Amino acid sequence: MSLLPLDRRAQETPDEPALADDLDVLSWSGLVDQVARAAARLLEFAPGPDDRVAVLGDNAIPTLVAHLAGLRAGVGTVATSRNLTSRELLDQIIDAGVTGIIAGPVGAGAALDAARELGLPLVMHGTAAIGHAFDWDMWLAGAPAGRSLPTDRPARPHSSTPRVPPDGRAAPRCAG
Repeated sequence: MSLLPLDRRAQETPDEPALADDLDVLSWSGLVDQVARAAARLLEFAPGPDDRVAVLGDNAIPTLVAHLAGLRAGVGTVATSRNLTSRELLDQIIDAGVTGIIAGPVGAGAALDAARELGLPLVMHGTAAIGHAFDWDMWLAGAPAGRSLPTDRPARPHSSTPRVPPDGRAAPRCAG
């Protein structure tokens, strides 16, 4: 398991507030716990070394936890605008080789459309899970107990080769 600077802080001041958003305040020990559980779950979404998880970021604790969990597990997270249309999000997901999506309330509709069209797992936070989406809290609670994370799996940079979804159509590429 790769150590992050927050691990040291959690050992020194476990009960001090680490993060706060409109819904919650999370202590340093709570942050480390959520990051560990999310890291274990991210490996289910992104089992291959070149797989990525899209994070549609609201200014919320789960958004930061998802990115920190990617660092911990060696899973690349793709910060994705929550204001994209369904088509724009779908194109970005295909181009980045995303194998799972984490989204908050803003952008939930586009995330659900993209997940449904591509058959990708979707985790929702800050809103009721709709369709085939997982609820963030339940998703974290289902993290496998005692799962060891790989120590030699750094999150790799995105390759220039676009992924092709099961239907065979690739997203348009920008001319460079």
